[in-house]
Amino acid sequence: MRFTGKVAVVTGAAVGIGRATAVKLAKEGAKVVALDLNPNELENLKAEVEGFGGSVLTLLCDVSSEASVNEVFAKAKETFGKIDILVNNAGIWRDHIPFLEIPLENWKKYIDVNIMGVVYCTRAALPDMLEAGYGR
Repeated sequence: MRFTGKVAVVTGAAVGIGRATAVKLAKEGAKVVALDLNPNELENLKAEVEGFGGSVLTLLCDVSSEASVNEVFAKAKETFGKIDILVNNAGIWRDHIPFLEIPLENWKKYIDVNIMGVVYCTRAALPDMLEAGYGR
């Protein structure tokens, strides 16, 4: 298995590409930390991964909140001891209306999740990767 002994954090892991990535990493031997805001789908993911003998820690996380990100990354490191892989998958785009009709508060949320979420998660994961001399 390609990722045996590695710890992978996947944001937006409850559905879609994030879920498929988390499952694939777990099937390849990684210990997976699955982050999302959807508790029901995280539980479904946990059941699936544990069903085939994979190792997964599911945590609720709002990637637009630096405090939330720091809290779950601390829990991940406490549980698995390190972070080797980060998949910054969480993202939102919910407006299917003309550009000029999208409220500015929606744009702020898009920036907070789609850009700052990547910044917060990368800043939380990178120190371990640099210390270990390994990270993806």
